[in-house]
Formats: sequence, structure tokens, C-alpha cells
Amino acid sequence: MRKFVLLLFMAVFVSVELFGAEFSISGTDAVGTESTIDTIFVVNGTENGVLHFQMPESHDYNWYKYDIDGTSSLIKSETNVTETSIDLEDEKSIGYKLDISGNKSAWVWVFDYKRYQLLLDTIIVNGEVEDRCSYIQLNINMDVEPMEYDTIGQITMHDEVERLFELSYDSTYYSKGSGYVSEEVTRVIPELSDYTIESPLGDTQYSLTGDQFAKVFEEEPPVIVSEPFKAIAVEVHLDATVRIRENAKNENEKGDPIEPDETKTLLKGSAPLNIEIINNASPASFFYTWCLSNEREFEDCIIQTTDKDFRYTFTEKATYYLRVQVSNSSVTEDPEIGCTKEATYTIEVLESALDIPNIFTPNGDGKNDEFKVAYKSIIKFNASVYNIWGKLVYQWDDPTTGWNGNIGGKPAAEGAYMYIIEATGDDLDDKGNRIKYYKKGTVNLIR
Repeated sequence: MRKFVLLLFMAVFVSVELFGAEFSISGTDAVGTESTIDTIFVVNGTENGVLHFQMPESHDYNWYKYDIDGTSSLIKSETNVTETSIDLEDEKSIGYKLDISGNKSAWVWVFDYKRYQLLLDTIIVNGEVEDRCSYIQLNINMDVEPMEYDTIGQITMHDEVERLFELSYDSTYYSKGSGYVSEEVTRVIPELSDYTIESPLGDTQYSLTGDQFAKVFEEEPPVIVSEPFKAIAVEVHLDATVRIRENAKNENEKGDPIEPDETKTLLKGSAPLNIEIINNASPASFFYTWCLSNEREFEDCIIQTTDKDFRYTFTEKATYYLRVQVSNSSVTEDPEIGCTKEATYTIEVLESALDIPNIFTPNGDGKNDEFKVAYKSIIKFNASVYNIWGKLVYQWDDPTTGWNGNIGGKPAAEGAYMYIIEATGDDLDDKGNRIKYYKKGTVNLIR
């Protein structure tokens, strides 16, 4: 199983550029993070830590420290230097202000990560939310001590460092040719007590670990894992196949051969029209209902089946509508908790037709070598050919074939031959009877 990471934690850096200059920390592991002041560093212990600031030209510097309430005090002054530094205070959280030559100021806040409590307690999957077929909710119990800092002397307005966590689970999705496959997915989420996520298509567990600073400092982060969650969401992918008579070169509008295709929703051709639809439903799907109807609204079903797949040969001209509903629960159970998806098709079975040529040339050039009809939606067929004396010379009952111009295995003489053809179409006349064809005429054999 390969791992797919949706988002990544922030990268480690220990220097921040400001005014064309740079803040940095040495002597301890540190990471910079986004903030509403100039710079924030999170360090893995303040011991031996040194905060540096360097500019390309010499300046006078005054360092101040200040707390969350905005109280500040001078801790160091230097004149006419390009680089200045101070030892980190042994504090859980502290701010620093640097005045530069009396006309510029920069604010820095430093947090000692070791002193901030992080407890991950439980993660519970709540599948009883209102739209549970699309989304579920993760109820996360954690105790995370906030990293608050003063936003440049605003005593009543504090901000907080965002703590990020990795949520991992198995994501199930449909892959053409492979069916449903599962991959481990990891996404980064903020500190939350409730997290809404798409309802999974396969059974999975959810694990949460973090925060990002533990990962950066290579500390062993806490991990919590949910109980296994049984998937309830469903989806359906259908592969429709239209089987045509490949050898029936003389069949008009027989339809295009469709090999398994999920994008086709209009299926059409002449009768008999063979349709096969393979149902690639998601793992949580257990109940299938197919309805074949003459009505787009599916108020009545001509055929209703609970088979997983659909196979049918259409023999009557009409426009049909086919719907499949896939569900994780039976209507005889509790329909209120069921998840259902559906898909529909339009199926057109074309009207019958029969056309007969008056000449054919069985000379072996591959063109018009047989006497055969052009037809559409013919379900019954019989043809006979007679010579000029009324003797039967050839007979066949498959409209896809014809007479090759031989009698008894030898080429027949050129000239006129009489035919009688009887056929039945798949469509109905005004009285509700199958349309009948009776054709009698002459065909000329020319070599």
C-alpha cells in the first residue's frame, strides 16, 4: 500500500529575513513559523540558545524583552555594529523588541516547546451525522496548551501559534481496470475538537499524531487511533457494453460496438439489441435494483431485477429508460440510515427496414460478391432464389448472409433469378402486430 500525503508540515528554518537583514537562532534546535508580528521562533529548549540579528551596515541596537501583557525592559545596547545577539531568556514564552538606530523596530517572540503540554486523548468517528452518506465527523479530544503572544504591544489583543496535526486513514477509490483500491492518505489539520471529512467508501481507522514541532524536533509525538469504522457510503461505476453482429456488414444502423464504457448513457441499435451493463459498485454496496421502463420518471417498471449486473436482449422498437439504484441497506431494514446512489441510461431500439438489391457481381473482387439484403431490426428471416424455370437454387434464413452465386458448388450462369423473401421486424403496426415483409422480385447475376 503506497502512502499519499495531501499536505506537508512546514519546513524547518532558523533564520528570518527582515529589512534586508536576518534574524537567526543558534545553540538549540529552532523553527520559524508564520505570525502577525515580524518573527516567531519555537525552540526545543532555551539552554545555550542565542538570538542573532545581522545587517550589511553598522547600526546602533537596543534589545528589550516584553511579556504577554506588554511590559518591557531594556536588556542590552550596542553601537555601531553590523551584528548583534542576546542569550535566550530561560522563559517558557517571551517577546523581544529590537530598536535599530532609533528609526526602525522589529518584534520577535520565542517559545520553549518543551514547556508546552500536548495531550492527545481519543478520536471517535461519528457516523450518525445528518448527511452521513457524504460526510462523517471525527470527535477529537486533545489538551493542547496554547502558544499565545503579544501582537506588538496590544495588551488586549493576543494571537496564537497554529498547531498542526497529521490525520491518516485508508482512502478507497475506483480505478478503471483495477476496481476499488485503497491507499493510505495523510492530511494536515489544525487543532480542532470536531473535524468533518468525506464519508469513506471502504472500512478504515483514523489516526492522529503531532504536532508539527514534535515532528521537526524529531521528538516521539503522541498518536491516537480510532476504532475501526465500517463504511456506509456507496458509489456506482457502470460499464455498458453493446454487442453488435460484427459479421453483419449489410445491417443498417446496427449501432456502434461499445466495449465496457462508463461514459456512455445513450445505447442504441437495431434489434435484436444485446445490452450488458457491469455494475462496479463500492465495497459497502449490497443491494441493487434495476428498473426498465417506458417512462423517464420510472413510475412503472417493465422489468425489475435485483441482480448485480444487467443483461438483456431488446427485440421491440421503442425508447427505453433503465435505472439502477445501489444501496448499503435494504428497504426492508431501516431506509432512514441507508445510503443510495443511482445511474440511468436511455436505450433506443430502432424500427425495422428491409432493402433488396437488383444486381450482384460474384467475380471474386470483394465487391458486391453476394446477393444479400440490407436490413435493420429484423428478428425473423427467410429467403429463396429460383432460376428462370422456377427451380429452387438457394435458400437461407440468416439476414447477415446471402447467396454467393454458386449452384451445387459451381458458378451459376449469368442472367436473371427470381427471389422470394419473407421477414418479420421487431416493431409493431397500428394493430399491435409485428410488421411483416414479403418481397418478390428479380436479381441479375453479372460476372
